[in-house]
Amino acid sequence: MIDRLVIHIPFLDTYVVNGNGEDTGIMDVAQLLNTEATVAGRTVNRTSDGKVTVEDLYHPYESIPSWASGMAVKSFTRPMNSWPYVELKASPAKLLQGHNVYGTEDYKKCVYEMLGLLAISFPKLNTMLDVQTAHISSIDVTYSVKAASQQIADQFIKYCASLRSGQTKSREQYPTTVYFGKRDSRHKRLKIYLKHYELKNYISELKKKNIDGEYDEAIAINSSQDLIEYTRGLIRFEATIRKRWLSDRAIPVGLIELGNFAKKYSEENAKSLWKQLHEEAFKDVFKTFEGGQVMDYSDDHVLDILKAKHSKPRKNGSMNHSVALRAFRFYRSIASEGYDEIQATTPSSTFYRQIGHLKDAGIPLANLQNLHKIKSNVVPVIQLIKMDYENQHPAIYQEPVSGLNRPKLSLVS
Repeated sequence: MIDRLVIHIPFLDTYVVNGNGEDTGIMDVAQLLNTEATVAGRTVNRTSDGKVTVEDLYHPYESIPSWASGMAVKSFTRPMNSWPYVELKASPAKLLQGHNVYGTEDYKKCVYEMLGLLAISFPKLNTMLDVQTAHISSIDVTYSVKAASQQIADQFIKYCASLRSGQTKSREQYPTTVYFGKRDSRHKRLKIYLKHYELKNYISELKKKNIDGEYDEAIAINSSQDLIEYTRGLIRFEATIRKRWLSDRAIPVGLIELGNFAKKYSEENAKSLWKQLHEEAFKDVFKTFEGGQVMDYSDDHVLDILKAKHSKPRKNGSMNHSVALRAFRFYRSIASEGYDEIQATTPSSTFYRQIGHLKDAGIPLANLQNLHKIKSNVVPVIQLIKMDYENQHPAIYQEPVSGLNRPKLSLVS
C-alpha cells in the first residue's frame, strides 16, 4: 500500500525572483500574509519609540485537518538550490479511511485526496502554486507479513536487530522497530516494525489529546476490535523511497508523470509498480534471512551457541566445555519445568549466574521466562517473511472513497 506521500509543489513564476538560474529563486514570504498560511517570525524587537517589529518571517509546518486525520503543509520560500515550493506530507490511507493498518495502492486517488484537501482548506495559497510541475519528494510503500502469533512477531524483531550482510545492517533498534539505512539518506530508508504496538500507541496519543471530542471518530475507527485483532502478529516492512532513488532507476518523479508511469507499468507487467519498488528496496534485507531461523530453541542449537560463548581451551589443547554444559542443563530445566519453578527451587546465586551465562550467549531473558510455552515454535525466517503481496487486506476490505466532503475534525496530528 501507499503509506505516506511527500509532495513538493513549486510556486508560480509570478511570486518568485530568480536566483542563480532557472531552477532556483527566492520569494518574499510576506506574500503569504494574504493566504490561509500561518506566518511566523523568528525575531521580535521593540524599537526606541515602543513599536514591536517582527523579522525573519517564515511559514512553519502546520496541520490541515481532514475528517479523521491531517496533512502537514509548509512553504519553503528560500530553499537552497531550489525553486520555492510548498511541501505536503500525509498518510493517504489515514486521509481516506482514518487508519493505515492497510490501504490502497491507487496512486492517483492518494494524490487527489492530498491536493483536494489543500485546495479546499487553503484556496488562496493553492492559486499561487504550479501543480502541473509538482513532484514526489518521497513515498512510503508498506507491505505486511502475518506471523502465527504476536509472540513470534516479537521474536522476529529481536532477530532483525542483529542482521548483518555486506552493506545491509540494522542502524537503529527499538523494542518493536528496526531501521536500516542512514536517517538522512537521500536514496531510501527501510523499517521493520510491529503494527500492533504502534496502533495501540497511536490510540493512546489520540485519547490524551481528545479534550473536546475532536478525535472521537478517529479513536472509534482505530479502536475497532476487528482492526486491533488484525494487527496481532502483523510485521510491517516499510520502504521510504526518495526522489533520487527513483530517478536513478529512470522512474519519473513528476507528480503527474509518475502516475502515468505506474499505470503503464501495471498494464504491461500485471503487477503494481509499488510492489515492484518494495521488492527491490528490500531485496538485500530479504537475502540475509536465507537459512536463518527465528526462535530456534532446538537443543543442538542452544548447546552450540553456549559452547561458542563459554568454552575455553585447556593447556593440552582440548576444549573445556564445563561452563557451557552446566548452562545447557540449566536451560533444559527451565524448558521442562518453567522459569518460575526453577527460580523458586534454585539457590539465588546459582540461578542468576546461570541466567547470566544464557543471556551472554544471546538468549533474551524474556525468551527464558516463556521458554516452556514457546519451545516448540521454531520458525524458518525465509518462510516467515515470505511476502504475499496479493494478500494484504482482510476479507472485509473495500477500496476507500474520498473523505473530502465529510465534516472535518477541528484539530488533528
